Amino acid sequence: MKPERWRLFAAVPVADEVKTAIAKFFGGLAEPYRFKAAQPRFLHLTVRFFGDVPADEVPALEARLATACQHSTPFKLRAEGLGHFDHRVLWVALRGDMAALHRLVTEVTAETAVFGDHVEKRLFTPHITIGKAAGHFMPRGKLEQWLTEHHSTAFGEWRADHLELIRSVLALGGANYTTLARLPLGRTTR
Repeated sequence: MKPERWRLFAAVPVADEVKTAIAKFFGGLAEPYRFKAAQPRFLHLTVRFFGDVPADEVPALEARLATACQHSTPFKLRAEGLGHFDHRVLWVALRGDMAALHRLVTEVTAETAVFGDHVEKRLFTPHITIGKAAGHFMPRGKLEQWLTEHHSTAFGEWRADHLELIRSVLALGGANYTTLARLPLGRTTR
């Protein structure tokens, strides 16, 4: 019998006030552009998507993530600007302490390389996915113009002080997320 497998990813959560600002800006955008918006409560910055991981390996994965987090320190992020992947995935760009974020991504990737079945083909682009298009989000020229008009739209800043290990269960209405672990950045003192 095959072991149960869980779809997992590691993410930096987004502050509630930033989620609210993003949801307010994108409210009403879905209808005219055939756009499926992400639920604001699920907005996050994916640090590493693992794909399917055997459920019995989750404790070991959590331990390796904890080690990666100990080698990182809290940092500030700012949600500002918009972008897209292939005219199908719309996202909010991130600014702030990119060196600290990239260190965290490097540590997590190194510590957890043996977990999961997903192989990332793109370079890490710090972003918060807002949603996906049914077909193309909007015509290419119009999308580029719209992104240019909103290149400096700011949604807020927050301090990233922990990483979360999240289980994603796909369903008809979209994915449901469950936080399995909350791992602080930096060495903990006792």
